[in-house]
Amino acid sequence: MKSLSYLLLQIKDEQKSFWRNVPAWVFTFLFTILFLVLFSALAGNSKIQTLNGIKFEDYYVPSIITLGIISSCYTSLAMTLISRRESGNLKALRATPISPIIYLGGLIGSALIVSLILVIITVSFGISVYGTSFPHHLVALFISLAVGTFAFCSFGIAVSSIIPNQEAAPAVINGIILPLYFISGTFYALGNSTLLARIAMYFPVRPFILSVFTSFDPLNNSNGYDMHALLSLLAWGVISALFSAYRFRFLPKQAH
Repeated sequence: MKSLSYLLLQIKDEQKSFWRNVPAWVFTFLFTILFLVLFSALAGNSKIQTLNGIKFEDYYVPSIITLGIISSCYTSLAMTLISRRESGNLKALRATPISPIIYLGGLIGSALIVSLILVIITVSFGISVYGTSFPHHLVALFISLAVGTFAFCSFGIAVSSIIPNQEAAPAVINGIILPLYFISGTFYALGNSTLLARIAMYFPVRPFILSVFTSFDPLNNSNGYDMHALLSLLAWGVISALFSAYRFRFLPKQAH
């Protein structure tokens, strides 16, 4: 019970830190909406024939949701951990009663809250401006978001553990994720039978897109789950978490 109280306090502290950083939260939410407006304007009223002729926005709203969550859970989390490690904040944490699990749990919990707010804003904007469909399978959507948040938070922590210093962080973090955005169909619909889609399924971005899209898909009469995508995403989360447990460090490299 005491651990839960510490975790909730840590989440509260991380939320305070997030909302006090106005450029960070404005960019997080505005970034996704700008992408949605930009690519929807480029697509016009086009239909996606590879997805049974649905409107472009019906695919792109779920896709842009995953983009925002990845930005919050992977990019921002990895950058935060590296910055705090290199500044000595993580070293100071070792002298406090807070366990590393509670500390990281606070970061992940805060990222989950930001992700939920981002989903609400993006879905509301898509419905009100573009007339996109409301998620047809809410339980499947929440499970997909939970698994995706876990996977990309774990991935962000794992990547932060292999970056030697703060100067290298932007290049490595973005150098890993940007190619995955493009090969995974983040900005355009990609047929599942294409070679690029098959390659992308070995990485976490496309499974996340597919799992979220399936819960939105207005033509999907199933239970809203893409089990293959969810299991792939979960595997990435577990492997990343295990790697982080082995490789994560609290001290700057020069302090070793």
